[in-house]
Amino acid sequence: MTHPQRRTAIYCRVSRDDRRTGRSVEEQEHECRAQVALHRDWRLASTGGSDGVPGVWTDNARSASKYAKKDRPDWENLLSSIRAGLIDVLVVWEPSRATRDRQVWAALAAVCEEHDVLIAASGQVYDLSDPDQAFQLDLFFSLGVRESGVTRKRILRTVRAQAAKGRPHGKLPYGYKREYDPDTGVLLRQIIREDQAKIVREIARRVLAGEPTLSIVSDLNDRGVPAPRGALWQSGPAKELIINPRYVGDRVHQGKVVGKADWPAILDRETHLAVVSKLTSNPSNRRDSNVKHLLSGIIICDVCGGEMQVNHGQGYPTYVCMGVARTSHSGKGWLGHVSRRISRVEPDVEAVIVARLARPDLADLLAVRDNRDEAQMQEMRDELAAARAQLEEARDAAAKRKLSVMSLASLEAALLPEIQDLEERLRVVRLPPVVGELAAPDMDVVKEKWDELPLLTKRLVIRTLTKEIRIKRGGKGRRNYTMAESMSVTWA
Repeated sequence: MTHPQRRTAIYCRVSRDDRRTGRSVEEQEHECRAQVALHRDWRLASTGGSDGVPGVWTDNARSASKYAKKDRPDWENLLSSIRAGLIDVLVVWEPSRATRDRQVWAALAAVCEEHDVLIAASGQVYDLSDPDQAFQLDLFFSLGVRESGVTRKRILRTVRAQAAKGRPHGKLPYGYKREYDPDTGVLLRQIIREDQAKIVREIARRVLAGEPTLSIVSDLNDRGVPAPRGALWQSGPAKELIINPRYVGDRVHQGKVVGKADWPAILDRETHLAVVSKLTSNPSNRRDSNVKHLLSGIIICDVCGGEMQVNHGQGYPTYVCMGVARTSHSGKGWLGHVSRRISRVEPDVEAVIVARLARPDLADLLAVRDNRDEAQMQEMRDELAAARAQLEEARDAAAKRKLSVMSLASLEAALLPEIQDLEERLRVVRLPPVVGELAAPDMDVVKEKWDELPLLTKRLVIRTLTKEIRIKRGGKGRRNYTMAESMSVTWA
């Protein structure tokens, strides 16, 4: 008697395939084919998955748990074939290869029962119309769901513990490399990769110099500098990269700094804070990327407080007040309250900026201190010292296994915000990096550095050092006047 042939589908899946060899799914397919061969009335279906192999559907490097973030295209194609009545038997290496999600299993069981599809797994054949066999298969799938949940719980616990210790986790960040034990494969340390770290420092330096990130990434691409993940540099991702706290040696978990990382910093904290401030604050000076003159939009009219811009209507470049628009009686040029030739005002401003940078007390002039009295300041210093000592003592106890990792993490979560708050309240603002690179007690040295700066960097320094520069009226027809008569500078 000839039995009708059952159209059979093999489904293979593996969650991870780090080496991308596909070996695991190949082994699954081999064993599933052996099971098909045991049944004379089974034959592989004529259709197949994306690989085009008849009767075989494969999802490589795809999770089947409810926490999965990637779709399983061949799984969806297989379900469509079952719904279309093209499959009589589904063969998987073990139940968990199909799914570890209760809802997906329920949907699979329903469609297989509706279309009389047998499920073969772990060498057994199950008919869902039989309540005992259906119960046994339900139990297998439930165990797979539990295993998935337990695995996730264990991973999250490990991640939290690693975060508490400041250990790296997840994708390798740009600018670093990792060293592993050659025998066990255990991560030993994360260290600086200098060829990439110098790009991080370059981006930070150019951002602080006032260069737009679009210009920076265009230059990096033109130079053929490899971007993270092998793609081209882009403005948005470059901003996200450079403001990441990892570059000052902070450990971030779920978007929050949870403590000190155990890898070295690429940027000093002061530089990083300045970069973050520049890229995340409201950019009122974005037009700087298009300016051609040193003081456009920086100097203001002493009469009305309006911005001064460059005008060429008088036959030579002149900074003119934009607070009022009027022309001369002859209809030529632009006359505001105040006008001054570029050749007169720019050298004067540059001279006072260079003199300011050469002052030996510049750090004190720019420093911003708390207005509290000395007794309150000392009280905060004592609180900060006590909090640091308590944290250090807890870390030593954890290292000696006298304190659990979770207890340390809980203590750090309470102490670190307090420490950061006290540090901020006691903080004395140092010289901004772009100013610190120029400042020197020798005016000739400062002048030499200043003359080599690009226009945008000069503008940034002027904005950093001054609150406002007001250009005064010099008197009609007057050509000779002192710098004090020409302008007034309010310093930051």
